[in-house]
Amino acid sequence: MEAVVEYNQRIERPFHIKLRTGNENRELVPSSEKVAYFIQQAMQHDLTIKFTAGLHHPVRMYRDEIEDKMHGHLNVFIASALAKHFQLDLATITSIIEEESEEAFVFTKEHIGWKEYEMTAEDFADMRDKYLNSFGSCSFNTPTQELIEVLKRKGTLS
Repeated sequence: MEAVVEYNQRIERPFHIKLRTGNENRELVPSSEKVAYFIQQAMQHDLTIKFTAGLHHPVRMYRDEIEDKMHGHLNVFIASALAKHFQLDLATITSIIEEESEEAFVFTKEHIGWKEYEMTAEDFADMRDKYLNSFGSCSFNTPTQELIEVLKRKGTLS
């Protein structure tokens, strides 16, 4: 990451970074601590992230197909935005990455967050545009449908 930071200081169009967050082989899935550290460092250095692989579900959960837990796309995006917005410590970022209850996440028309950490939807959109490029998944439908279901349960969508 340091090499990217150094390189970006010398060029007009900065490099972005990518984190592979999943794999069919559970031994290749990065730990929550590694994901949190990556996020913290990227946000401290103003690097734009693309998350790839394994983010099929909105919230972290155990999955039989890998016999382990898979990271959630809401977890990593919200952890990243809140880490930047509040300069969160590593333990708090890790807790967001490890959150398995969709009830802990805040979604209203005005705010997005986790537990007591909330930011305006406008600030979140700004963070997403600047620092959170995208995420990859083997499926378009699964992450989209599951996110819609979460938002309906939270009362954000009808």
